[in-house]
Amino acid sequence: MRRVLPLLLLCACADRRPVEEPWDALVGENEPFEATPFAAFASEAESLPKVEASSRVTVLPEGETSVSEVRAVVLELDVSGARAGAELTLDLLAAADLLYERRTATLTMGPYVKQSARFELPVAGTMIDMSRLHGRWDARFSLDGEPLAAQTFELSP
Repeated sequence: MRRVLPLLLLCACADRRPVEEPWDALVGENEPFEATPFAAFASEAESLPKVEASSRVTVLPEGETSVSEVRAVVLELDVSGARAGAELTLDLLAAADLLYERRTATLTMGPYVKQSARFELPVAGTMIDMSRLHGRWDARFSLDGEPLAAQTFELSP
């Protein structure tokens, strides 16, 4: 019995078959591998949600409009359906449609998450106050260069 056991173990070890690589089962050795063309994913992109946005303007303190009394103008935007990495731009145009300032932010979440951006424009004690830049101001939001939302606010002398 002592001689039979080592002989059985030796036979079991001698029956080694080559191990098939997992990818060989999917793609045969002589079969060419073809990548899926990018266009095949177009239908997937079409199923992404539509980009939607809502914006708000808040003047601090509320009810004030004078450039010497308004501490700040807060501009907020909520956006959904935007891809991660999209660039959100806010253009602030002073009276006479002159670009006063441009601010950008990169969105970090995917299209299925509502994202919020908040921009604050200081007014009293700044160049806006000292230069008496009063009148109608436009705040224009864009996403990757495409118009998204717009708001106006008034600053009085």
